[in-house]
Amino acid sequence: MIFLRRIKNFFTIVLCLTLLLVVRFGYIQIAKSDVYSRLSVNQRARSVYLGDYRGTIYDRNMIPLTERDSSHLAVIFPDMVRDKSKAAYDLSRVTDYDIASLKNMLGGTAFVLPAKQADESLEEDGIYLATIPSRYSDESIASHLIGYLNPSIHKGVYGIERAYDNVLNSGGQIEYVLFSGGNLKAIKGLGAQYAVVGVKRKAYGVKTTIDYHIQKIVEEAMDKYHIDGAAVVVDVKSGQILAMASRPNFSPLSITGYLRNGNGALINKAIAAYPLGSVFKTVVAAAAIEDHAVKEGEIFYCTGSVKVNGVSYPCYKSKTHGPVDMATAFAVSCNTTFIKIGQKVGGKSIIEMAKKFGFGRKEVGFAEESSGRIPGYKDVAGAGIGNLSIGQGVLAVTPLQVADMMATIADDGVRHIPTVLQGLVDEQGNWVRREGESKSYRVVSVSTAKELQRMLRGVVTEGTGKNAEIPQGSAGKTGTAETGIDGVSHGWFAGYVPYNEPRYSIVVLAEKGGEGGAKAAPVFKEIAENILKIR
Repeated sequence: MIFLRRIKNFFTIVLCLTLLLVVRFGYIQIAKSDVYSRLSVNQRARSVYLGDYRGTIYDRNMIPLTERDSSHLAVIFPDMVRDKSKAAYDLSRVTDYDIASLKNMLGGTAFVLPAKQADESLEEDGIYLATIPSRYSDESIASHLIGYLNPSIHKGVYGIERAYDNVLNSGGQIEYVLFSGGNLKAIKGLGAQYAVVGVKRKAYGVKTTIDYHIQKIVEEAMDKYHIDGAAVVVDVKSGQILAMASRPNFSPLSITGYLRNGNGALINKAIAAYPLGSVFKTVVAAAAIEDHAVKEGEIFYCTGSVKVNGVSYPCYKSKTHGPVDMATAFAVSCNTTFIKIGQKVGGKSIIEMAKKFGFGRKEVGFAEESSGRIPGYKDVAGAGIGNLSIGQGVLAVTPLQVADMMATIADDGVRHIPTVLQGLVDEQGNWVRREGESKSYRVVSVSTAKELQRMLRGVVTEGTGKNAEIPQGSAGKTGTAETGIDGVSHGWFAGYVPYNEPRYSIVVLAEKGGEGGAKAAPVFKEIAENILKIR
């Protein structure tokens, strides 16, 4: 009996173990079949790096500013190529490499080459053609705003690419994955495919305030007139930056050469500091009107020069304007009159007005943005008031700050702090996080703003800014700023359009371009007219 019981227990144990094995095999074959199939296939997967996986940068209407073009790539796995001489010849037709170099490369490990076209007839075992979105394009629009990447560390080092690197950069890579068998041929039904690997965090897109079409108008105008410098367009009612361009331009496709030649192509001049010249007379006039420092109709007499504490300041080209009121002096840009007005107003009031307009501050949050320089009270004591009153000396401002000031005047004295970023979006354009909402405050009274508007209009109709006039009416101020080099000056025109119903503040800086009325004003006109045709 004991023996029979032991046999029965043995078979019971065997039966239980058999049932457990059946259940386990069933679980592997049915429930986990996909997982183990993938693991098996992945053992035969071979991959090549194609690029980084980053979020897209968009304009205000979700038009992409990056990933505008596609790149054709030839992906080669040399050990799978049967006829290397034929392959080298075929690849030489669609790449920039010669046959000898390609034969040498076909003796090594897997590699990727830029292709001129996607010629599918080239595809064979070991040679595949891939097309992926290109981060940058030959168009190079808004390059200074977008910025560029350091290719060796795959991080943004300038512009939005740097400021929002933690959002745009997923840490992942786009790879071309080939599934091959033991015979070094692609596995049928699997072949090759793209994969995003190594993602450390979800990448989002960045939606800007830039209007792609206005940005394009601005850049085309600068190129047409061969302007080195900057141009900015700001929405008068919101402070949103619609365009921001800098010249010379650069291509983010190839940064190395620009880093070496040092011609300033990588500097975003729209947010770099420059002497302002006579455009600063707008600030002096605002302080004079607000403080009632100049009586209505008060006449000043220009003899061609004026002395302040023993320092002589000439009118531009030593012109003599004779008796003029403030509005006329503003229109013809009379230095001597504005120095006299500056003396009546005082350096402290002028400096405080400049600060209220936003000078001396950074606003858009880029590491490369300059705050500019506002003189200290000691700088404008004595003869220093002369330089301040005509925008010279240590004063330095950015084109964006000047566009901000003109937008404030155009909106009846209310300043909307400039913004260039609206927030983060997903791939479908849905909001993930909104940011960059503009804050507003009053800088000058409505009556002061209205008087400044009339004075800015007078510059265009009767003064130095006639080259900026458009059919809808424009208003603005010319500036010719000394650089410290004899005979070399920066040309400015800053203003807004249309005059009666202001919508756009526009600033043009022609670096080393001479007189603002001659060099910058025509570019302002071109930009203004073309914007109003489409908006």
